[in-house]
Amino acid sequence: MKNLSALIFTDLDGTFLDNNNFSFGKNFDVAQNLIASGHFVIFNSSKTFVEIDKLFNHHQIKFPIICETGGGIYIPYELSDDHEPFNNSYNTIYEATKISVIKDQITDICDDFKDEMKFFNDLIHDDKIKLSGLDSDGVILASQRVFSTLFVWSSSEARLMELSNILKKINIRIIKGARFFHLCSNFDKGTAMQKTINKFKDTHADRDFVTVALGDSSNDYEMLKIADYPCVVKSHGNKNLHYSALPEKTIFSSISAPNGWSECIEKVLSKLGAS
Repeated sequence: MKNLSALIFTDLDGTFLDNNNFSFGKNFDVAQNLIASGHFVIFNSSKTFVEIDKLFNHHQIKFPIICETGGGIYIPYELSDDHEPFNNSYNTIYEATKISVIKDQITDICDDFKDEMKFFNDLIHDDKIKLSGLDSDGVILASQRVFSTLFVWSSSEARLMELSNILKKINIRIIKGARFFHLCSNFDKGTAMQKTINKFKDTHADRDFVTVALGDSSNDYEMLKIADYPCVVKSHGNKNLHYSALPEKTIFSSISAPNGWSECIEKVLSKLGAS
C-alpha cells in the first residue's frame, strides 16, 4: 500500500500572510511540521519569484514556488533532479509566455482604454506603496514581473469586459486579484497547480496524493475548484468571491490570516485522519 501525502497549495497575501501587515504567525512552523510528516507545501501566489524567494531566504527555508498567478513553476532541486536549473536552488518545471513577448500587443490594445487604467509600473513610487501595502524594497521586488503586468481599473465593469473580450482574441487574459488586476497569457493558478500535481506524481510514484488548496480571493478559484480539500481563509478579499461557484465541500476559516490558515490546515488534517 502506498503512503498517502497531501499536496498543499497555498496563496500568500490574505491566506498564509496577514493581508495588511504580512505577518505569518506560526504558519512557517506549521508548514515545516507538515513536511516532516511527509506532506508537501507549494506556494501558489500572484507575487513575483524574487518576492517569494526573498521571503524564504529570510527564514532560511525552501518550498516549491508557483509565481505570478501560475506563470512560473519552480521546485527546489532537492525535490526534482531534472529540468533546467534556475538560480542554483530551483529547477524550472514550467514557464509561460513572458510579458515582454506580448507587451507591444497589450500596449496597442490598452491605448484605447488609457484613461480608465493605470499600469502598476507607471505609477509613482509613493502610489505603488500606498496601493500595494508594501514597503519601498517590496515595491521594487513586486515590479520585477516576468509573466504578467498589474494595473488599476477606474471605469465600469462593462468597459472592463469589453477590454477582456478584445484581449481574449489574442490569448491574453485579465485576472482579478485582491488589490490589482493582472494581465497575462493564457494561464492561471489552477493550470499551474495541475502541472505541479502531475510532476509530483511522476517523481514520487511510491505515494498516493490528496490535494489541498487554500486561498481567499477570486484569483484562487481555479485551484480551489480542482482540490480535494478546498479552503477559503476569511479575508476582505472574500468580497470578490462568488460563493455559489465554490465547491460544496469547501472548508472556511472563522478567523483571518495568518491564524485562519492554520485553522484550515487543522480541519483538513482532521478530515484526513477520519478518512
